[in-house]
Amino acid sequence: MQNERPVVISASSAPADEQPVILADAAGDLGALEQTPYDHAADGAYIEQEKHKLRKLLIGLGTGAAVLLLAAGGIVAWMHSNNKTTSVSSGNFDVVTVPLSGLTTPFSTNTANTLRVDGSLRVSQSIVITPTSKPSNPLTGQLYYDKSANLLSYYNGKDFLNVGAGAATGNVTNITNVLSGTGNGVQLQSATPGTQQNGNFNVSGVGVVGSLQTSVINSAGGTLYVNPISSTAQQNVAAGTNATLGLASGTATTGFGGWKDDLSATKISTNSVGGVAKSIGVEYKGGAAGSHVQVAIYDDDGNVPSRPGSLLTSSAIVTLTPNGTTTVNIPNITLAANTTYWLAVDTDDNTVARTYNGGNKMSCFRFSPFGSFPDPFSVGSCFFDDNQYSIFLNYTVGSGASGSLSQASMVIGPTGQVLFQNSVDSNTAFQIQNVAGTSTIFNVDTINGRIGIGRTTPTAKLDIAGGDINLSNGRSLKFGSLQAISTSSDGSVTTISNFVSGGKVSAQAASFVVQDANASHQNLAIGSNGAAVFSNLADSTTGFQIQNAANTATIFSVDTTNKIVTVTNLTVTTHIITSGSAPNIAAGSAACTTPTVGVNGNDISGIITITTGTGCAANGALATLTFANTFGAAPRVIITPGSATSQALGAYIDDSTVSTTAFTLSTNSTTADTTTYRWNYMIMQ
Repeated sequence: MQNERPVVISASSAPADEQPVILADAAGDLGALEQTPYDHAADGAYIEQEKHKLRKLLIGLGTGAAVLLLAAGGIVAWMHSNNKTTSVSSGNFDVVTVPLSGLTTPFSTNTANTLRVDGSLRVSQSIVITPTSKPSNPLTGQLYYDKSANLLSYYNGKDFLNVGAGAATGNVTNITNVLSGTGNGVQLQSATPGTQQNGNFNVSGVGVVGSLQTSVINSAGGTLYVNPISSTAQQNVAAGTNATLGLASGTATTGFGGWKDDLSATKISTNSVGGVAKSIGVEYKGGAAGSHVQVAIYDDDGNVPSRPGSLLTSSAIVTLTPNGTTTVNIPNITLAANTTYWLAVDTDDNTVARTYNGGNKMSCFRFSPFGSFPDPFSVGSCFFDDNQYSIFLNYTVGSGASGSLSQASMVIGPTGQVLFQNSVDSNTAFQIQNVAGTSTIFNVDTINGRIGIGRTTPTAKLDIAGGDINLSNGRSLKFGSLQAISTSSDGSVTTISNFVSGGKVSAQAASFVVQDANASHQNLAIGSNGAAVFSNLADSTTGFQIQNAANTATIFSVDTTNKIVTVTNLTVTTHIITSGSAPNIAAGSAACTTPTVGVNGNDISGIITITTGTGCAANGALATLTFANTFGAAPRVIITPGSATSQALGAYIDDSTVSTTAFTLSTNSTTADTTTYRWNYMIMQ
């Protein structure tokens, strides 16, 4: 083929002490070469033809001429000396330098920009590789210099790997010791990572990671931020930064005096970063050097308007600083972000004044003897004051993000505090789901300020579905920092309470039932119409009682065993109305032959009617009454005449016949035949 034909290299312009070299092709462009056609039959025959031409050329050039033949089999060289043609081998000549620019055109074969060297290539000075973009179809072992990264890379058959650290001309991240046989470097893996590698990986600046797998994320004592999309840099608030909350000095001053034993609390609120409370400062005008000050922090009761709630911490009593700020150290407590607190102060000095600025229900005060702080604050009375008095909190700010710069979606501070904040409020701002993602266990709605447990759309501040709330014994549910429902330490007593002065406990329902622990017996049932039933689980002589305040006297008692009601004093303003079955009545001998007897009433009161028969001739028992219900003891029976005939007859109750079950009505006079007698009776035990 044409591109396989040998080429002869020579240089006729060589110095005088060097042999001339002539450039020609084997087809014989020089007149000294014969025009012998190329024989494709065999390379050996072709070479012999070329050797014959070269011999003729050497003879024509004269003694000492040399020719190099570049052929498919390598370099063939001859020398012509004293009319003889001699082939030469390696080592017969010194190194000859040939500029590559002179080889560009004659050495081009398949591709205009390709040079192939079958052997070693030695360069005495340097090789310059023109920077390019990453090759799209690289060959194994290919080198290129990346014009964007300013790095030299080679292709290992899978990926391009950087050679060395490269030149740091700009924001360049360097990866060193990429392939380390000892495992102390960083090994870059394929899209499907294998075994986790040992070593260190340190990156500064901004990086993009498609998928990050790690067992530990260490912020090295700083704050870890997880930023939302398109967020700007975060504003760091370093741990240990000192800050204040409240009013250091007001523009107006109260009158002197009147602050002794006057406990005053002023409202403050943290921003999006919490911290640790250290001390409280309060400014006084005037005052005596021997007077004292004590301060405290209360939480907020959450009402509208809000007041101080539970006592969080209080200080020791310290000496007041007249005409200045008294700073009082307090036990360290953690302050939450975006939370309201109340700074309280009391003094035993009755000559001081305080400075203040205007506000809206910013302060609340009450009388309290100096030396102690009530818990909660508002037990008793708490009077609002629109002024914001000069009292401030000194605290150490925790790490976090705040200010006008964008807020991180998640912030983990150096001491473990965690803040989640969406860039846009959402009904599902924070969720915890099961492994299948089909059930939301915990949901935070930042639009409406609600938390749902087992509910994705909470309708209240705390909305719980499908579960119970379990508190340990001895704990309470509180409202406004006051216990509402609590249990004893052993769980045997449950208390529903309202500790507000004048407060009440109200139960609203169509009916109200108090049952035993097994829900098998109703001790108290109040129906929808208000009817109430008290029923002991077991009958008792004190089944129901009403006692005095000291529990020393029982005013009203019900004996469910003996069915007796005991009342200390009874006042009836209208009527006493009795009811029940009537006693049974049987006629006595004094009622004569075939009398008619009857009772209209009950075991308590009624009317006895006796119409005598005939043949009346003696006195004695008129009738015997048997009670419908047995008394606990023999009762007292009182009768009064109910007619003139009864009055004239002079009947009486025979006490010897009164028992728990019956009594007898008798007379000492002889009754008249077929005459009606009536008596009113009252029976009481």
